[in-house]
Amino acid sequence: MTTRTFPLDGPINLHARLGRGAVTVEAVEGLTEASVELIPRQAGSDIADQVDVDLRGRTLWVVAAREGG
Repeated sequence: MTTRTFPLDGPINLHARLGRGAVTVEAVEGLTEASVELIPRQAGSDIADQVDVDLRGRTLWVVAAREGG
């Protein structure tokens, strides 16, 4: 499992694009950080190399590489 965290100073937007898998969003008032947990389907897989996670301005981006290029 890989976890990325970002400091927050207010509400944010979420942009998620995955070829496969699932996204679970938990929204809670008053958080001071956003966290993204990447959990691989197969042991030994380095999911951090396959998914870009970044906070750009007020938008949290979670984008998986497209399969097949």
